[in-house]
Amino acid sequence: MSPRPSSNTTCRKCPRAGKRDTFRADFTDQDSDSLLQKSFELARFFGTTKVRIFSFWRAGQPEKAYPLVRDRLAKAAALAAKSGVVLVLENEHECNIGTGKELARVVRDVNSPSLRGNWDPGNAVMLGEVPYPGGYKEVRGLFAHMHIKDVKRDPATGKLAWAPVGGGFIDWRGQLKAVEQDGYGGTMSLETHYRRKDGNALESTRESLEGLLKILESW
Repeated sequence: MSPRPSSNTTCRKCPRAGKRDTFRADFTDQDSDSLLQKSFELARFFGTTKVRIFSFWRAGQPEKAYPLVRDRLAKAAALAAKSGVVLVLENEHECNIGTGKELARVVRDVNSPSLRGNWDPGNAVMLGEVPYPGGYKEVRGLFAHMHIKDVKRDPATGKLAWAPVGGGFIDWRGQLKAVEQDGYGGTMSLETHYRRKDGNALESTRESLEGLLKILESW
């Protein structure tokens, strides 16, 4: 199996009230439509039809926020359709749509070809979901992009941390074989959250890439 290279994607998040976005932007929900239109322009500039989006910072009670999130995503999908763009919504554990189950629900509820998922098994783990096979069964056929990264548990603290691909407990061999068998025609990318103890970003990424290649070569 040869994973297809990812198209460039543009992403957007909006901050919690009174707080700054992790990308240091001060935009709010009121700015989101104009930001979305700008992202369509950037997508055309970079030659991609995909724009990555998020579901706003996770509320204390995500279920209560869900109707608003769903409606805003439906509005965004309608705008994307007019521009020939596909929005790929990432399940992000710090946002309202954080697991495969949550991602599948909103994609089905919005029911637009202009809104698909950006399946991130690593993020799903952070909210206690078993991404494969559990989360994948939920999102199968509903996503157009996938992130590849791994997660491990620190034996001393019990806390979850990013790991090089193949160095964590996500069943990446099973996940990648499943998307191949299911005829997945979207894109995927290696997400480089993991850092070695020395903080070397390049070598950390190399570790993950080598781990991914070992998984693919083991078939």
